[in-house]
Amino acid sequence: MLIPGLLFAQGRGDAPPPEEPVVSGAGLYDRALPGQLLELTGRYSLWGSEPFPDLVLTDEEGHEWYIARENRRLLSGYEQRILTVRGRLELREMVLANGQHLGTRRVLSEITLVR
Repeated sequence: MLIPGLLFAQGRGDAPPPEEPVVSGAGLYDRALPGQLLELTGRYSLWGSEPFPDLVLTDEEGHEWYIARENRRLLSGYEQRILTVRGRLELREMVLANGQHLGTRRVLSEITLVR
């Protein structure tokens, strides 16, 4: 005999997965950790030349957040506009061919357009 609600109580129901926390706010450039889901507002622009320009979101504090290239289609047509996006943070060390270290680049992947 089945008891209504028993399957749900044992974790086999259709309960939605818990929502992942989104990190936002001032000072995010220095306090965000790799893998966190971030929400940022800033001016979206293309840096460099075709066919491979860098996609960059410059936040309200003047920090540059690079956007992973696979998100280019989603953001096409928004150049030089203020956008709010959510994305997952990756840190990429930038090193020249001669071994000179250029610093760490903050890259957002898995982008969703908030507004």
